[in-house]
Amino acid sequence: LNHPKTNINFVFSTSNAGNKLHKVHQDLIGSTEISFTSKINNHVDILFLCLGHGNSKAFLEKNTFSENTKIIDLSIEGISLIVAQREEFQSYLSNNDGDLDALINKLRSINNKN
Repeated sequence: LNHPKTNINFVFSTSNAGNKLHKVHQDLIGSTEISFTSKINNHVDILFLCLGHGNSKAFLEKNTFSENTKIIDLSIEGISLIVAQREEFQSYLSNNDGDLDALINKLRSINNKN
């Protein structure tokens, strides 16, 4: 959330548009004042999806993004990996000098094995 090499452009939600993130994710109280939005920026560098099972495909069919956008789907069987593996991701980043590209490459490697 507060990585020095990132800038969160938007956090999409149709059901929570206008609400602060910390209203839904109370563990973020004091960390951010970002609000959910129902508008999508199609020109982001990286898009993380944390949607329920099967919803990522439908979302990507409905919304197009730049061919340069890296899309990372963090959901499996309806359980968000951002919740299930948050500590693992944070630990990995800490052990790799906060290198987000290294984490992305690790996730790609895992995905390619499956």
